[in-house]
Amino acid sequence: MGAKVIVGAILVVDDDAAQRIGISGLLERLGFAVIQAGNGLEALENYSIYHDGISLVIMDISFPRLDGIDATRKIRRMDPSSKIILCSQYMDQLALDSMPEALLKKPYNGRVLWDIVQQVLGLERRHITLRPRFYGATAEL
Repeated sequence: MGAKVIVGAILVVDDDAAQRIGISGLLERLGFAVIQAGNGLEALENYSIYHDGISLVIMDISFPRLDGIDATRKIRRMDPSSKIILCSQYMDQLALDSMPEALLKKPYNGRVLWDIVQQVLGLERRHITLRPRFYGATAEL
């Protein structure tokens, strides 16, 4: 697959364990270190502990107690330069004041995720070949 990507970790936040594990597995195969969280509160806790080593947050928006939009606002208060991709099935219903670097409509596949990650992190674009394997609840690759 080539050289590993050298950037900080990616924090993947999703309450759907299959989705979170699938996305994390794909990112690890692409050379990233991954930290996982199952909701907005865990995301804040992990971000406050590891923020110096996190290059990107990929976060669903629907969680009980602290949703992804409120978690994004709090992460921005900790670090205004943080890079965040928000994910949802309901993009047309979002009213965002926290302005993530990208919005990702669910379901998405590994290629779409990879393209957006490269764009947000400012990485040199490179093509990857993904085996036709499903990652959690994501669409076909």
